[in-house]
Amino acid sequence: MTVFEAMCHCGDVHFRVEHDFEHEGTRRCNCSYCKKVRAWFAIVPACRFTLLRGANAMTDYRWTPPARRAPFIHHMFCATCGSGTYGWADHPDMGRFYAVNVALIEGLDLGGLADLPITYVDGWNDNFATPPADIRSLV
Repeated sequence: MTVFEAMCHCGDVHFRVEHDFEHEGTRRCNCSYCKKVRAWFAIVPACRFTLLRGANAMTDYRWTPPARRAPFIHHMFCATCGSGTYGWADHPDMGRFYAVNVALIEGLDLGGLADLPITYVDGWNDNFATPPADIRSLV
């Protein structure tokens, strides 16, 4: 487990995460939101996420996926620079988790980013256990 710090482009939002990229990897999702913003994220439980600065600098975007009756994830982004910072949700089995924008993590160089393991999830069909049939739009 390694501790990483991350921040938005302008620096107004700053947070810390503990994550093992080699074993826990990263995710790409095919839901309409993730596809449009080219989301690439790491999932961390609440106990491994600390917001250091910027609670009042963010805007919360919520939408309802086709397979759900109500919004599920809070998509947070910096209201100043527009960087998507992280998403969070309360899951019945996992408890609160954070989906951290991998691109904001400090200390991961281009070579390190290229080597991160990626799990593709079928968020469009609310099926996070099976990858979508076609991942071409996610790479």
